[in-house]
Amino acid sequence: MHLLIANKHKWLLLLLFLLLLTTFNFNNSNFLNLFFRIKNIEYVKTSYVEENIKSEAMDFLYNKNLFLINKNKIKDLFSNSIWVERIEIKKKFPNQLNILITEYFPIAYFVKNNQIYVINNNFKSSIIFNNINTANLLRIENTDKEIEYKLFLQGLIKHNDFYKSLKEVRFIYKDRWDLKLNDGTLIKLGTYSLEEQINNIKIFSKKNNLKLIDLRTKDRVIISNE
Repeated sequence: MHLLIANKHKWLLLLLFLLLLTTFNFNNSNFLNLFFRIKNIEYVKTSYVEENIKSEAMDFLYNKNLFLINKNKIKDLFSNSIWVERIEIKKKFPNQLNILITEYFPIAYFVKNNQIYVINNNFKSSIIFNNINTANLLRIENTDKEIEYKLFLQGLIKHNDFYKSLKEVRFIYKDRWDLKLNDGTLIKLGTYSLEEQINNIKIFSKKNNLKLIDLRTKDRVIISNE
């Protein structure tokens, strides 16, 4: 008899809860927000996302309810950062939100109006900030236009070992670039297949003490050690 009464109470409580769900708009009330408010926000694996953008997101999320957060809104908050590739949101009850960000990473830089701009592997650029070291990044000279450097860098990066040997690339005019290797060798590229030219560079750069590899004319390579 006691078991039957207890079961009836459970059903009554369940029915009451369902009634509340169907008649009460939680999104427009503070009822649910009394519980599971976000008190801790942690960023996981972020090296390049701007601190001001992370701070704005934290201000927006703090004290919000874990159940009611809008993930699309959170992603919108990071849309102004060129470093964000993907965002994953993880709730940690009772009051913590973990934000996991997959970032793009820096590959090159250029100088414009005495400001240093960093280019990431999505070929977008932004003004440099403190935690990025340009010492091991490729320097781009004579252009700051994405339309000019994007395709060229895409072609270079396919040859990772060769890309790592580069110190500087200089835009001459459309489809014409000069390269400088880490050892100081100057390479003058032509306007024909980049793939073909890189293959030739790999062959001739094995020669010691070269100062110049001139590939501007197709099917002809000029080398010099002076």
